[in-house]
Amino acid sequence: MNNNYQRIVYFVATLIFLLSVEISIATAESIMPYADEVFDSASISLTTNKNADFQALTATTCSEIKVTAVVLQKRNSSGIWVNSKILTPPSDVWRNGKVYDATKDYSSVIGTGTFRLKATFSADGHSITRYSNVRTYS
Repeated sequence: MNNNYQRIVYFVATLIFLLSVEISIATAESIMPYADEVFDSASISLTTNKNADFQALTATTCSEIKVTAVVLQKRNSSGIWVNSKILTPPSDVWRNGKVYDATKDYSSVIGTGTFRLKATFSADGHSITRYSNVRTYS
């Protein structure tokens, strides 16, 4: 009976270990798409007065950080995001640093409807794309 008890304990311990490994892998897979080797963070925020605030932080000092593309997307009646306009990105270029921070006024090009912005950030040639919050203007 002692031998059977040891086998049960071994089986249960092995089962718990395998389940914890599976949970760890599943968690890592859900996080991995957001990982980036250059950018620690990058975000764009669309404000109530139709300004866009762009912010980025890199893991190491970069010779050049900038926004290279901005697209205005509008939600259609089916709830699908459609590229509406290609916008001019901020002219700000941050050099020899880790932080990017810029604001751009898009009030003259954003009309009525539900919108978000798609922005591409670049740091020393490495790019990452981010989407803003959603805003409805009437």
